[in-house]
Amino acid sequence: MNEFSLFFKRFLDRIFKIEILTFLFFIVLTITYKFYQESHKYFNNADFPLNFQGICGYVVTLIYGFFFFLIIVFPFLFLLQLFFGIKFKILNKSKIGIIFILIALYLGSVIAVFSLYSVKQHQNLISSKAYKNDNK
Repeated sequence: MNEFSLFFKRFLDRIFKIEILTFLFFIVLTITYKFYQESHKYFNNADFPLNFQGICGYVVTLIYGFFFFLIIVFPFLFLLQLFFGIKFKILNKSKIGIIFILIALYLGSVIAVFSLYSVKQHQNLISSKAYKNDNK
């Protein structure tokens, strides 16, 4: 256990930085994708064209799947980090501030995941309205 505590003390800052950058990347990607309306019709669609909109929709779908899994697993890993941080007495005031930032970014990522989830439902509503207007 001594080797693990040494590893944890040494790399806890890097782990926090990686988590913060990962959540920030996803939030910024989601915000950017929400403004790019043309590729929304290719989100979560297996038949996408090989153009910029199709590839963008496919890549965001893959990243969405990864983050959907991550928001389910992250609370358990975060509680484990907190447990070991308290056990090994590593948490000081700056790390506690980083922990609150990480919690806020996690909640932002949860909101981003569910906003991406709503893209497909929004596209289904738009296509059903267009279908109804075409049949009139």
